[in-house]
Amino acid sequence: MGQKAKAIKYAESCRSPWASDRDIDCVVRADSAIERSPRRGVQALRSPCHTGPPTSRPSAPSPKAYPQKQPREILADLVETTPGDEGKWFAAAKEAGLYDEALELAGRAPCDPKTLTRAARDLTADRPAFAVEGGAAGPPMLAEGYGYEITGG
Repeated sequence: MGQKAKAIKYAESCRSPWASDRDIDCVVRADSAIERSPRRGVQALRSPCHTGPPTSRPSAPSPKAYPQKQPREILADLVETTPGDEGKWFAAAKEAGLYDEALELAGRAPCDPKTLTRAARDLTADRPAFAVEGGAAGPPMLAEGYGYEITGG
């Protein structure tokens, strides 16, 4: 409803011997952490109390979750909090429609070749230039040892 401050204040007022402090802490942390600090926002999403989608694969920046920020700004904040793992944000950027940023991230750090080729396959008709560039980035990463493990079998 756009009343996060009021919701957080209400959650804090619910503390009692019968309420779970852990649950209240999770609500407060997840709703406000990224507004205070991108790093704390990522940590909140990876914490044991987070019940959203698994975070082994970063998800697309959500304008619904953070209406005060643009998806490009959210992505930049999240990438900044994980130096060296920029390639892991490729799929999140692609899902958010940030195609130029996705390609730039794939060029900055290793990205899973399967993710790159899947993106190329899925977007061949809608975004041919992105598909070609993203797909072409996969084989060199595979040759460098990222992604599949090639065996004699």
